Amino acid sequence: MSHFFLDGLLWLRKIVLFLLVTLILLGLGIYFAANSPFVIKKIMASFAPDYNISYDTIEGNFLQGITIKNPRFKGEKLANHIQLKWNPNTLLKHTITINTLQIKDANVTAIEQLTQTFTSDKNSTQDENKNDFDYALRVNHVDISLKPFTYDGIKVSKAMLKTKHLKYKKNNLEIEGLDFAVDSNITKISIRGNFKNRVISLEDLSLKDVNISAIEQHFLKEKNSTKKEVKKENNHNIWMPKQINIKNVETNILSMTYKNMFIKDAYLKAKHLAIDTTPFVLNNIDNVVFGLESNISNIYLKGKMKKQILSLDDVRLNDVNISAVQRLLVKDDNKTTKHSNPTTQAPKSLPKWVKIKHIETNILATKYGPLEIKKSNLKAKNLIFDVKNLMLKKAKVDLNASTNLSELSYKGSIKNNHLLGEAKLLPKKELYTLYGLPLRKKAIHKIVVDINASKDTIIADIKTKGKKILEGKNRTFNVDVDNLFSHLDYNIHTHVLTIDTKALLTTPYAKKVDFTNHFKKSDTYSYRGELKAKKLKGIEKKLVQPLENLLVRYNGDSKSIHVILSSKQLKGNLDSKDFKTGILHLETLSPVAVNSFVALPEKL
Repeated sequence: MSHFFLDGLLWLRKIVLFLLVTLILLGLGIYFAANSPFVIKKIMASFAPDYNISYDTIEGNFLQGITIKNPRFKGEKLANHIQLKWNPNTLLKHTITINTLQIKDANVTAIEQLTQTFTSDKNSTQDENKNDFDYALRVNHVDISLKPFTYDGIKVSKAMLKTKHLKYKKNNLEIEGLDFAVDSNITKISIRGNFKNRVISLEDLSLKDVNISAIEQHFLKEKNSTKKEVKKENNHNIWMPKQINIKNVETNILSMTYKNMFIKDAYLKAKHLAIDTTPFVLNNIDNVVFGLESNISNIYLKGKMKKQILSLDDVRLNDVNISAVQRLLVKDDNKTTKHSNPTTQAPKSLPKWVKIKHIETNILATKYGPLEIKKSNLKAKNLIFDVKNLMLKKAKVDLNASTNLSELSYKGSIKNNHLLGEAKLLPKKELYTLYGLPLRKKAIHKIVVDINASKDTIIADIKTKGKKILEGKNRTFNVDVDNLFSHLDYNIHTHVLTIDTKALLTTPYAKKVDFTNHFKKSDTYSYRGELKAKKLKGIEKKLVQPLENLLVRYNGDSKSIHVILSSKQLKGNLDSKDFKTGILHLETLSPVAVNSFVALPEKL
């Protein structure tokens, strides 16, 4: 009995050993099959033809990775070669780990056709109803390059994507060591950086040779094409960054034409760009350098922006072509202009304040009717502008201009949109000739104007003086303007202009002649004033006394004038309805011995 029991145990031992050996051999067979290129080739040879896929060679195995040279779909090359290395051990942890993914010279057109073969409406519907992908994905090295291709009118001559590490798990995407570059007929893009926790952190962003004309044509084509229904995306979009940080930004555009504006060159450089995307807010940007060269102006600015305060150290607008600017700003008749609501709050992307340390601009020679501006240079410093309220809080201004009619210099300041300062005008001969003024060229050395201007009114105080202001070397009569002061007030909304003038004059016949005048222009114009001379000189003594305390009052409009004259012994008036003819009335205030003025016949 015991012998039988021992024999049973011996047979059981043999069976167990046989099963163990069988399992080991089976495991080794599977391992060697998985590591065998022969098995890979057999599998690919069996299934690839069913999907119109062919290739030159395939190397490697399932465990260490495979390399496929010249894969093709329906005879069209998919890529020069594809290499895939992965780590199957991490599958036990629900993680797909790819150590290397390399695709060289991928053919976008062929890959798109291959993808469409494996896609159907049924599969798409099923995919939409599936739960989220339950595996984590890790890719440690990606190196993909594309062959030149054209997509929707965009010609891509070069495209490359590299990453050091890529992780995806439950709607969380991380990319480390991103290196992306595309050369196309629209622009050349180069990006280096990382993406983590929906924050893009870039070392460099380069957009070179941006072709605005090509982009405009592309989007115009998109606009005119039939609109496709756009599916609403999930609010939790792992691809949408909530913040963008860029250390270095550089871009430039190719030459282009817009209306009558030809842009020869434009560029932008900046550092430490920080942007929030929801909502869009530009939080910070340092070392901004912008330049533009065009037929309208050459622009250069340098500055930074932080906490919605744009601070510019230097702004230059050189060679401004005013005529070209005016043509550029002319509205197209066929386009409807939408007027913005002035009460609408400014977007958060705009700066709240603009501060400029120094700004300088000059304009090219231009002509407005009889006025020719030969040169003009404007400098300003320490500007502070409130963007929300559209108010220039303060600035120092220095303007110098030369025209065919006068020389102009102005120094002043701006405070709360009010222009304050002193302007000096030096009239030229052309000014007198243009308006038929019989004034001597160098009679008036300068005209000083104190200005106070706002969005509602322009107020100016004008001061000047001059010697022998009337033209003519052999004149027996001339006028000296010992002092002239005019106060000008112009209402921008009602277009009403008033000028009050006081002057002290000297003539060969009277000193210290007081002159006052009030001028008003609205739809029509009117004026009134008076002329006072206490004592005359340079005339016959017998005429001096009757004309003492001479007072001339006048008023009129564009068509008529009424004059009242009075003196110690005379009074009279003059009325004219057309400035061509008039009625003069003159009488004495008391009996006058006529023979004391003129010689009478002996009988009288």
